[in-house]
Amino acid sequence: MVQTRFQGPIAMEGKRLETETRKVQTLTIYNIDSSALDRELAMN
Repeated sequence: MVQTRFQGPIAMEGKRLETETRKVQTLTIYNIDSSALDRELAMN
């Protein structure tokens, strides 16, 4: 079982925010990768 810092409804909100943050970070990484890839393709 995972220890959480939050209890009750706050726990749900904290978990949702963590998920959102992870999604944004993942998307940001993909955007950086794809723009770098676009530059590579444009050069060739």
